[in-house]
Amino acid sequence: MINKLKLTLLSSLLVSALFGQEQQIEFRAFGIPGTAVKGIQNNGNALLATFNYDYATNVMVPKPEDISTFGFINQAGDIIGTKIINGFTHPVYKLANT
Repeated sequence: MINKLKLTLLSSLLVSALFGQEQQIEFRAFGIPGTAVKGIQNNGNALLATFNYDYATNVMVPKPEDISTFGFINQAGDIIGTKIINGFTHPVYKLANT
């Protein structure tokens, strides 16, 4: 039983070594202390509380002035956040194509 387990483990390691794809991992410092990433897309674009980060161009785009904070971004690029209207915080959203 133990020999069979060893053989299975060895063969799975061999197969993963032969056919496995190397993954690249890259960490980019945003240089904006005190803010967290609120969401990230598969293409690397990220949403911070007050900025939208474009991975391809390595550019931080500030949020519009009428938006208080960004909250989340989905794969389609739709963004949710908050906005102060008449002294009250309201949820807001922006579709990617608008």
